[in-house]
Amino acid sequence: MAEDILFHGDAQEQLLAGARRLADLVKVTLGPRGRNVLLQQEDAGPLVTDRGAVVASEAGFGERYEDMGVSLLRETAAKTKDAVGDGTTTSVVLAHAMMEEGFRNIAAGADPIKIQKGIKCAAAHAVAVLREMAVPVGSQKELREVAQRAAQDEQIGGAVAQALEKVGDEGVVTIEESSRMDISLSIREGMHIERGYISPYMATDEKKKSAVLEDPYILITDEILSDAREMIPILEQVAGEGRPLLIMAEKVESDVMNLIMKNKLNEGIDIVAIHPPAYGEGRIAFMEDIAVQTGGVFVSSSMGYRVKKVVLSQLGTARAVHVGPKETVIYDGGGDRKRIEEKIQELEKKLRELEDKIDKIKIKRTKELKNPYKIRLTKNDNVKWL
Repeated sequence: MAEDILFHGDAQEQLLAGARRLADLVKVTLGPRGRNVLLQQEDAGPLVTDRGAVVASEAGFGERYEDMGVSLLRETAAKTKDAVGDGTTTSVVLAHAMMEEGFRNIAAGADPIKIQKGIKCAAAHAVAVLREMAVPVGSQKELREVAQRAAQDEQIGGAVAQALEKVGDEGVVTIEESSRMDISLSIREGMHIERGYISPYMATDEKKKSAVLEDPYILITDEILSDAREMIPILEQVAGEGRPLLIMAEKVESDVMNLIMKNKLNEGIDIVAIHPPAYGEGRIAFMEDIAVQTGGVFVSSSMGYRVKKVVLSQLGTARAVHVGPKETVIYDGGGDRKRIEEKIQELEKKLRELEDKIDKIKIKRTKELKNPYKIRLTKNDNVKWL
């Protein structure tokens, strides 16, 4: 079957048509006075939303080449959401404007490479100017005002401001849907790790692409797990307890991965593997911190421990662990509070002694130990995600 191939102006026209249609659809949601968009979902009923990211992810027009233009803007929105969590509508509008002006200038004879360099230069300048214009939010009143404008809801804005005041500048706030009709705010201790599961087949919720482990054991090691035979003893011990297992290891090779998936499929044991955060010496330090937070032993040959000889008492524990494609959160680690406080004091002492800014950034692991809170803000299904 012959394929249609478009070149130059014809291709640009089709891409722009799709990008223009999506931008027109998304931009009505822009800003605090943005309007709602009604979308028909394939596997559910109609969805009313004022979130540009949702509109961009759901919209499609059934035209092959136009949908390619839609996909370009959709990817822009997705990358912005992953990077900063907000600004997706603005990203779509700006990307569409750059496409329009870029193609217009190319049609007039401009060099595409020079246009690209010009866009990058202008973007860097715009970011610098915005940083100079930025006013830090300091007071509780300012926090409340910003949150209310973003949520377009005084109640939600007040709850978010309260959550941010509780966790401080270095805390993390998450928002979830709830079956309740009111807004509730709850605090859960949690350590945030910027690493997700190694394989998507480890997810326990395929729709949300996440793995939720309740009351799991946690194995933390800097070993490269390559020999399945060395993993069998500890897996048998965990299976005997009927509890899930989170593995944090330097590397998990195919032999051990096959064993993990076999246990998941045949034995019904939820096992999720992730890589440790950071790199080099920082990685070892973070793994030690996580071991302290969860009450486990950092299994390292340099400390005289080997995975093949690990017993249950050397594993960490937690109330729950949530693992996604790019991040992991450990809630209510089972670590001894006194030991955690001693670790915090040790890190704070090093922080005060250091003068090099880069080293200070490395040592700021303190925030995960000192203020390991996740604020969960829940509302009914009309929740607005900030």
